[in-house]
Amino acid sequence: CLVGETEPETELKGSLKTQRVVLDMIASDSSITISAMVERCGKSRTTIQSCLKILKEKNRIKRIGANKGGRWVIISRD
Repeated sequence: CLVGETEPETELKGSLKTQRVVLDMIASDSSITISAMVERCGKSRTTIQSCLKILKEKNRIKRIGANKGGRWVIISRD
């Protein structure tokens, strides 16, 4: 098996794992900030922002209110 063949699969698995971690953090604290997510899971800010974007595009989460005073809502955990 070539290294190039497994990279996208590994990247996808990592992305899905990160999405689950982000969903768990939102479930435990709906007002959690991106900075707090970065601190808790050790991923980069860009990774968390990308993950949130994907989750929003999949209609799994949405943001209610302003960036500072708002909260996250989980629409679907599937």
